[in-house]
This record gives sequence, C-alpha cells and structure tokens, in this order.
Amino acid sequence: VILNVRDSRKWYHSVKNALVPLWQTVTNFPLKYFLPSEEKLRHLSFMTPNGEIDEQSGVIGSTLRGEGAAVEFYEEWQRTVKENVPEDRLLIFNVAEGWEPLCEFLEVPVPDKPFPRVNDTNELLRKLKITNSIAWTLVALAPVVVGFGVKVLCRYLPLG
Repeated sequence: VILNVRDSRKWYHSVKNALVPLWQTVTNFPLKYFLPSEEKLRHLSFMTPNGEIDEQSGVIGSTLRGEGAAVEFYEEWQRTVKENVPEDRLLIFNVAEGWEPLCEFLEVPVPDKPFPRVNDTNELLRKLKITNSIAWTLVALAPVVVGFGVKVLCRYLPLG
C-alpha cells in the first residue's frame, strides 16, 4: 500500500480548488450523463476512513464543511492507514521525494525520466472547462441533429 502524504493544509486547498469544482461539474447536468455512475462517484467522494459513506465526511464532504473538517479527515485517513497496514507493506510517500523511494518499495528500476507532476490545479480546471464545453455542445446539437433527421425522413419516406 502506498500512502501519499503531504502538508494537510496544502492538501485541503488543492481539494477545494480542484477536486470540489471537478466533483460539482461531473455530478451535474450534462456531464453526469457522460461519465461513470453517480453512485461510484458518491462512494469515492464521501467514503470515511472506515469505509462507510457519510455525506458530511470523505474528501468532498469534509472539504465542503471547511478547512478544519477537511484537515481532520485527511489526518484521520492517514492514521487509519498507518494503524491498519503492516509496516513492511506500507510506503509512506511524498511525491517531492521522487522516484527512488517509490521504485525501491515496488522493487523496480528507477526510470531515466523526471518524476511527473500531473496534479496541477490550473491544468485540471482548464481540461474540465473544455470537457464541460464539449458536453454542452453535444447537448445543444442534439435537437438540431434530431430535427434534421426528422426532416430528411419526412422528405424521403412516404407518409400514409
């Protein structure tokens, strides 16, 4: 098990500024009809450290309640993992450490590439905006396509 750790307050701000807007967008019209089931998203968003679903907890629920609740959730999650995973099966990992501890734990060679940085809030929000724009474009075009199809059918199919 790899437990990714970071400063609790920085984690909160990252979730608040990236994951909450993402969650709010993908669980509302129109994207919710193009993505995995809402139940799966709900489970991931509101799961407590003991595996229960609680609308006031989890990554999203605690973040929506504010910094104090989110930090408490994050730190409880870390404690729960540390208490329940045997030390020899647990890597407590901060991405700032790069490849070495991760590769050593996984018993694989260290790549000759820089460690990736993909958790960028601005980039995530940019991609979310593009995805949402595409979804709304599809929604807007649907009646046009249906109308055109009906017009074509009416023109070439005998009625009666």
